[in-house]
Amino acid sequence: RLLRQVTLELSQNGVTSMFTQADVTKQEQWRDSAAAVIKEYGHIDVLVNNTGIFKDGSALTSSEEDFKRIMDVNVNGVYLGMQAVLPQMIRQQKGSVINIASETGLIAIANQIAYNTSKAAVIMMTKSVAVDFAADGIRANCIVPGVCTPPLFSVSSTPPKIMTRSSSLCPKTVRSCAWVLPMRSPWAPSISQATSRRLQPEAS
Repeated sequence: RLLRQVTLELSQNGVTSMFTQADVTKQEQWRDSAAAVIKEYGHIDVLVNNTGIFKDGSALTSSEEDFKRIMDVNVNGVYLGMQAVLPQMIRQQKGSVINIASETGLIAIANQIAYNTSKAAVIMMTKSVAVDFAADGIRANCIVPGVCTPPLFSVSSTPPKIMTRSSSLCPKTVRSCAWVLPMRSPWAPSISQATSRRLQPEAS
């Protein structure tokens, strides 16, 4: 409902947009969405994979069902999204894939084995796509937000020490904190491997 409202507001302000709904764990629905965009606009320039689910659990307390579900959405959903748009980007010989991971893919948070693992996988998938398709003019980058109490997290489900550590990493002048992992591409020939950098606070 919210996305439909955003699409409507964009259209009312003269911005061309469209809305499609899909289950990110279903390959056919991804393909249908990509086909709809291509039919409407003739090309796909950017894909942003920003889907994720979260549930507390360690290697002993996380159920197999929960672990598989988190992997299906957080990892397979990203994989299927890239798989759906890459053929068109290759035909265009240009495109940008932006995957949203998490700080937990680099620094594990306690009692989050499935989420930690899924976000680490997203980072490595991004590196793989960057290497595999750089020659086709396709860039792949990963954004790694810190734990700055987005809606997915609740203070009660995140250990206080983790929240304190994560909050201390974020400049007070920035509402959220993230690392940008630029991968090798024709537009960044000097980058031989994934690197990380802190986003700088915006000038006031």
